[in-house]
Amino acid sequence: MTKPWRGDKPQICVAHAHYDLKGELARRGSPYPCTQVTSLDALEKVAHDAEVLVVSMLWKDRILDWTPNLKLVQSVSAGVDHYGQDLFRERGIHLCSAQGVNANAVSDHAMGLLLNLSRRLYEARDDQKKSYWRPTSTKADERLHELSSKTVLIVGFGGIGARVASLCRAFGMNVIAMRRSVPETSPEGVRIIGQKDFLSTLPLADVVILTCPLTPETFAYGGGCVCGHAPRCSPD
Repeated sequence: MTKPWRGDKPQICVAHAHYDLKGELARRGSPYPCTQVTSLDALEKVAHDAEVLVVSMLWKDRILDWTPNLKLVQSVSAGVDHYGQDLFRERGIHLCSAQGVNANAVSDHAMGLLLNLSRRLYEARDDQKKSYWRPTSTKADERLHELSSKTVLIVGFGGIGARVASLCRAFGMNVIAMRRSVPETSPEGVRIIGQKDFLSTLPLADVVILTCPLTPETFAYGGGCVCGHAPRCSPD
């Protein structure tokens, strides 16, 4: 098999404004030569020799004009919408995403937001600053709520959606997940539905969590379509 690299080892360039990717590669025992830059201007000066480029939000399609030896781009982000993928195909350059890398961080954040709403932590924060003890309200929509026994509808059941489902189950929630195709078997404690059952299932949901990619097809899931069919969901 023909080697894709000019030498025995690929020339790697890592480009990120904040992350020490070169240091991370070294900590993992990488034996490959690596150049690190933190800006587009610095990248332009060293890009000519790069055969592998590890990059994320610094990416601009004009970088391809600076990198005649480039064979592979590894995106640090899960999404690759900001890469001109037709240009990659034309030049025979491989583009790899970091799909799944944010599953823990995003699902943790989703649960933090859910707890903030159900336990009204935003009010507790403000009340503490004012040394105010808020009395219990007789209105259901002003009281603290427990997640246990509540029903969550997770739209999208990839890596992030699956972990959100696991965390919701740990809180004792009833979990429904929507995906494009319904498998023959579902994960324990999770009911899987298809897209055609979305609107009919919404009235059962106390909480709707979107873990799907933002596309023209999924855009409507975040608007009035949800609020109008999910009376148990808070507009917050």
